[in-house]
Amino acid sequence: MTLRQHLIATCFFALPAAQAATLIEVKGGGEITKIYQEGSMSRLEMPGDRGYMVIDSAKQTMHMVMPAQRMVMDMSDTLKNAPGDGAGSGIRIELSKQGSGPRVAGYKTTRYDYTANSRNCGTLFTSADAMNNAGMSEVFEMMGRLSTQADAMMSAFNQNAGPCERSNPQLTQRLKDIGAPMRVLDAEGAVISEVLRIDRKARLPANAFTIPADYRVHNSHTMMQGIQQQMQTMPDMQEMMERMQQQRAQ
Repeated sequence: MTLRQHLIATCFFALPAAQAATLIEVKGGGEITKIYQEGSMSRLEMPGDRGYMVIDSAKQTMHMVMPAQRMVMDMSDTLKNAPGDGAGSGIRIELSKQGSGPRVAGYKTTRYDYTANSRNCGTLFTSADAMNNAGMSEVFEMMGRLSTQADAMMSAFNQNAGPCERSNPQLTQRLKDIGAPMRVLDAEGAVISEVLRIDRKARLPANAFTIPADYRVHNSHTMMQGIQQQMQTMPDMQEMMERMQQQRAQ
């Protein structure tokens, strides 16, 4: 799973209203991501002992902990400064209900075909019961804002990013109405992600929501601002190519 996929998984299954520890296992990209929740706290464990993310939906904070580098990425300011509702992205998504889907992790699902700007993006199998039983609410809005910020950065670095890749903020908003995505297929029908199980009586790992005090802390918002400033001072590559072609023609 990429970091982008981890963020998506978190916004799908963060449980701010849960009264006991809950574990959700999601398989994607051949790897299994574990997401633990207790009260307003969420912990997302990245596969391969690459670290974990701690989210406090009550305080609106988010930290990525990387033990191998003894480093913490504080993403809280990025979250707080991100716009809401996917504003300004220019992406229009459509979800077409296709009827009942298979049971996934013990939950009945509904099938939706998914397009962005009329481009086929794949298929979602969602469960309103999984959403309601888990008590998801404000974390969807929080992760939607962060996804919008990520979309803006991706567009700046990759002008060729397609509408499907950039539709996560809008999709996050719509999922609040149709249910949690228990299985996601791409446009070719291959499984992108699937919920393997939901355990509502799970035992939390030791120090599950602890941010190590002796790790170096970096602020993602400050880093992103620096990158954006550098990009603004970079020359327009298309303009440079046109000038070179003009000089060769002379």
